[in-house]
Amino acid sequence: IQSQVNRVKESKEMEVEYMTLMMRDMEMKEEGRQEGMNMVKLHIQGKSCPEIAAALNLPLDYVVSVINDFEN
Repeated sequence: IQSQVNRVKESKEMEVEYMTLMMRDMEMKEEGRQEGMNMVKLHIQGKSCPEIAAALNLPLDYVVSVINDFEN
């Protein structure tokens, strides 16, 4: 097993794949953060959860969950 671990650590292809996955994960986190901020902004403006869901093309239960977390 150790020899396989060492081989993977030395592999440039694996390093590139790992970095690509890490960058994708960071981008997805940022998208989620922005999505949440957009929901909160609309909520503060007085929009209802169904209106927010429709405006952002998101599932209503997801919007309700985020808004409930924000309010608590």
